[in-house]
Amino acid sequence: MLIVWDYFGVIAQDAFWYTADRLAEGKGMSSQIHEMQHKADLGLISWDDYCTAVAQDIGMTVEDIKRGYQKHDIKKHNILAIHALHQHTHVLLSNASAQYLRPIMADLGLDSLFSSVYVSSEIGFAKPDHRAFEYVLLSSGFSAENAIMIDDNARNVDAAVELGMKGIIFEPGKDIAKLITDLSA
Repeated sequence: MLIVWDYFGVIAQDAFWYTADRLAEGKGMSSQIHEMQHKADLGLISWDDYCTAVAQDIGMTVEDIKRGYQKHDIKKHNILAIHALHQHTHVLLSNASAQYLRPIMADLGLDSLFSSVYVSSEIGFAKPDHRAFEYVLLSSGFSAENAIMIDDNARNVDAAVELGMKGIIFEPGKDIAKLITDLSA
């Protein structure tokens, strides 16, 4: 079984995203930040360009923006679930800038949890685009019927299910290992 994990909100979370979004919303800039985030997620702009745009929109320095995004809260219970489900193949599929995400995952030791890490800025497709899931399935050598997507965004899970994958919408407090075992049976 292939278990495809989302990063933000499932494996870890940077609280600064919500802070920046609220500050931008207060200045009427939220849609611009979301647009820039999407461009960074697809690799259309660099992580530095994204941070510069956010800094300009919310009135902080680029250095403060980058520092804010460096702080990640690891969802330890999901890390334990990955270890408990060692008999399965685990990969990560994240909508992110690889310039940002890969160094953080390496610093936190999270990259070693996965047989492969797929980042939207590198593959050119972001969830919920079906091509993102198809890319992962093809690259991993698994059929959709033998794969589970775990994400905190229902749109992303729904898109995976549309392709024939099983899906779990992550909610804090859920026993992910039990859910996966139940789905695998």
